[in-house]
Amino acid sequence: MVELAKSQVGIREATGKNDGPRIAEYLKVVGLGPGFAWCAAFVSWLHEKLGIDNPRSAWSPDWFKSHIVFSKFKSGFQDFIAKPAQVFGLWFSSKKRVAHVGIIIDIHPHHYETIEGNTSLLGVVNLEELTEQQKQAERESIWVARKLRNKRDIALISDYIN
Repeated sequence: MVELAKSQVGIREATGKNDGPRIAEYLKVVGLGPGFAWCAAFVSWLHEKLGIDNPRSAWSPDWFKSHIVFSKFKSGFQDFIAKPAQVFGLWFSSKKRVAHVGIIIDIHPHHYETIEGNTSLLGVVNLEELTEQQKQAERESIWVARKLRNKRDIALISDYIN
């Protein structure tokens, strides 16, 4: 899962409108066409490519209806230790729900290294992974990117592999 996700880093939207050849592949897995938000579709695509059962949904909250291994909203998860390939969710107060997902690829003392679709390059771990052309296009595009997320910012984690 981690290696497959890493192979997608640098993929970007064609026009900044949830479109492009690879974005269409991600959205097709969940039965949608161009123009829809695709962070959860990207996570579904990763799972589908590896034959792992998953919600097959572009709706971020669907990733946390089952298989939850961590919730910052419930007690009993204080000693949780994440694993690579688990799905994380970010809570957006403005929407009162999880509104962005990605996968964890590495664990550090205070943050997770992640790979996320439908995201900006803010917080990218390694800009060196991108070509000069990709770096120049950064201002007008949304990407698959390798990022750092503070552990405090993670609301939920699900595990569809273990």
